[in-house]
Amino acid sequence: CFNIISSLSMLIIDKKDDINTLHNLGASDRQIVSIFLYEGRIISAVGALIGIGLGLALCGLQQAFGFVKMGDSSGTFIVNAYPVSVHYVDVLVVFITVILIGWAASWIPARRLHRQIMGRKATIETNLKKTMNKKHCLTAVLAVLLAAPTAVATQTASAQTV
Repeated sequence: CFNIISSLSMLIIDKKDDINTLHNLGASDRQIVSIFLYEGRIISAVGALIGIGLGLALCGLQQAFGFVKMGDSSGTFIVNAYPVSVHYVDVLVVFITVILIGWAASWIPARRLHRQIMGRKATIETNLKKTMNKKHCLTAVLAVLLAAPTAVATQTASAQTV
């Protein structure tokens, strides 16, 4: 669970330039967040399959060869190796639990990414509004400055005619 959260968080930090590129190419915020959400789901599903596969393989090896012994002296126990029994209902329950926890864990970094994107959008919009206000002020100043020489020239011309 924590490995999925940390690996996706590091992936998001590492891929900030790619996120900006996707955004500039026209990907919506929802699409960008869903990419990381699906990646987390894939990581948890593959991890669950590999883990269950390795667990079943180790159980099969223990049943066949008895690698883990009960004790050093043989004959003191009825069974020399630890007994292992695989119940496929338990395997299914473990698989479903791992998938659900992994998918929930992948939702946390995706939600954090969504908040970062929305925060960045709000900052950009605020800066854009400030820039637009400055542009309007600058336009007004330029209009006054550009109109001033013509006004001075008009006053000078009217004063010369009198």
